[in-house]
Amino acid sequence: MKVVDVIQLTDNEGANLYTLVFDVDGKEIKWTTSSTKTKDELKVYLEQDMENRSADKVCVVMKYIDKDGDICFVFTKDYCPSINSDVVSFATGDTNGMSSEAAALKVVRGLGVQNVNNIKASPVKVAYSTEGMTEDNVTMVEVRVTDEDLENNPNLVVVKAKDLPGFIAQNEFSTKVANYLEPYLQVMDLEDVPAVNNTDDKLELVSVEQLTNERFLNKFKLVYKDKDGNEIIHYTVSRRKKDDLEKFLKSGKDEHRADTVTVVPKYIDKDGDECIIFIKERRFPVAGDVYAFPAGLVELGEDGATSAARELAEEIGANKIGELKPFKVGMSYNAEDMTEESVVMFETTIQEMKDQDLQDEEQIDIIIVKVKDLPEFVKGKTLSAKAAAYVEAYLKTLEYRHEAKESDNTKNNKKDDIITA
Repeated sequence: MKVVDVIQLTDNEGANLYTLVFDVDGKEIKWTTSSTKTKDELKVYLEQDMENRSADKVCVVMKYIDKDGDICFVFTKDYCPSINSDVVSFATGDTNGMSSEAAALKVVRGLGVQNVNNIKASPVKVAYSTEGMTEDNVTMVEVRVTDEDLENNPNLVVVKAKDLPGFIAQNEFSTKVANYLEPYLQVMDLEDVPAVNNTDDKLELVSVEQLTNERFLNKFKLVYKDKDGNEIIHYTVSRRKKDDLEKFLKSGKDEHRADTVTVVPKYIDKDGDECIIFIKERRFPVAGDVYAFPAGLVELGEDGATSAARELAEEIGANKIGELKPFKVGMSYNAEDMTEESVVMFETTIQEMKDQDLQDEEQIDIIIVKVKDLPEFVKGKTLSAKAAAYVEAYLKTLEYRHEAKESDNTKNNKKDDIITA
């Protein structure tokens, strides 16, 4: 595909809307997208070959051993006006041309963290947050934090691994956190805690003004009042209609319905090897192909599981599947800084596949990767952030998953080793 033109539709704070014009095999295709880049920056970015791109942001996964000797995950928790709620995420910052390791170090230093070691960049070069809507992207870096009394750092939320179920029940999460935690939660086998519908962090919504009238994606001006009566203005982008967006921003966690669904498809190949199925899909907002898991919109009248089964049938031709297991975190947010778009994640085993059932504009290749080949497969590739975060943690849990015959005590020790790796 060739980028012919970038037409700016809005000029406000935050992400703006653009119409991208492509030439695809002599056919003109237009696509509405959102970006925090200027028009010129966006055009230059999209004209770059995918292999020459570097990540705009770094997402830092911090791990820590507290004074009790317990393994902890370290998060940030900030109010996100696009969702009208606090959202738990990993610390994130701009790369500004730095290496991912240097950018990660700058991010954690900015949060008051002084002692960092074992900095490890992800093999995935660029990961797109919600590649059907924007070119917003990150690369992931893991660090070990060794500050004493990190729990007293006001910029961070430190959670013992064993306390994650209770923490999950009381909070809303970015998808990168949800998908990174899932493989760990599976091997730790902790008991779930019922979700709590906490609306204390919501501000009073005064008005929602729709600024554009595009078919699939629009920009809105949100006006809130804080607890002191001060007016707060925020610009957001959304696929929702105005009334539906207003209802979402006023509602509690238990009333929210996921906008999209994504499925991690496992598969046993003819050699008896465990595999994960990826799709390689042309994505217009990033002007290139992205490796991801099967995904799509949750259509009106569907629940997440129904949508998941439909997307698997359409995108990879799965006509017989195992149990659809939802991720522990439940619904999470793809790009909480710019939109309220959410996803519900599932995992399943594909038992039988036939031909795909794609729409005319869809171009999707099926990629079956043996688990043992995953580290080499993802190296230097461009993935969706949902796939990148999951794979990053999944690879760290393989040793535990494959040594199920060991004693419980040995396995518990290995869990600790895996989490702190």
